[in-house]
Amino acid sequence: MSNLVSVCIALLLGLASPIFAKELPGFHTFFPESVEIRASFAKLKPLTNSLFAKSQLTVYRGVARENPEPSPPRGTPKANEVRTIIRFGQTFYEKSLPVPAAKTRKPLSLVKNPQSFSQWGGSKACGGFHPDYALVWKTGDQVVEMHLCFTCKEIKVFNGQTEIYCEIEEVAYQGLKDWTRSLSF
Repeated sequence: MSNLVSVCIALLLGLASPIFAKELPGFHTFFPESVEIRASFAKLKPLTNSLFAKSQLTVYRGVARENPEPSPPRGTPKANEVRTIIRFGQTFYEKSLPVPAAKTRKPLSLVKNPQSFSQWGGSKACGGFHPDYALVWKTGDQVVEMHLCFTCKEIKVFNGQTEIYCEIEEVAYQGLKDWTRSLSF
């Protein structure tokens, strides 16, 4: 197998670095610079520090990758009545779940813990970032939105024009996953 074919297969599987891909003549990656993504991690702490117990939390459930229009469970609207919305380029169900203040303590403590997240480690061979949930925190006029992908164990955080992409560490991953399972949509 030629070297170029091997590189192309690795790129398709997400196994090669986007920076390496730029070395191929005529190839333009759609990934942002890995260096830029890793540098964004420094912006995370100020955003998570802006969240407080009085922040209003609303949760959106992500649309499954395999079947963008799944058959809804019994007792829910028919498939053609389930609407979706786009939030920062990702698809979520339109129906949101405002979370009572008493149920925000656990996710708030997890996202504010500096040990919960680490610098982005690079592309994974899982099919790419595809969020399971969006956590939208509002404090006055400030909005911090977090997209959680439990498949890649990654999180994207948005605030205005700021985008942060990082890894979810194991304790936070398990805590957030358990917490989202307890929600009733």
